[in-house]
Amino acid sequence: MLYLGAGSPRERIISAMAQPYESDLTRMIRELLRDKPHIVQEQKKGRALWWDRKLDPEHLKRTRESDIKQQAYVYQNKV
Repeated sequence: MLYLGAGSPRERIISAMAQPYESDLTRMIRELLRDKPHIVQEQKKGRALWWDRKLDPEHLKRTRESDIKQQAYVYQNKV
């Protein structure tokens, strides 16, 4: 009988299939976050700066009212 190392090919395949798949990118991100945990806090701070803000309804109303309609074709001369 041929010796193939730890277990038969079938056993090795079953063992490999039992492991959840993890892509190289997922592994890289997991390792990056493990080595530099402050990145998560910086992400939250950046999100709060740009996205998690209260909008002023009065300011939004003034912005909508001050919009100027643009022509369908910008380079067309008005006749």
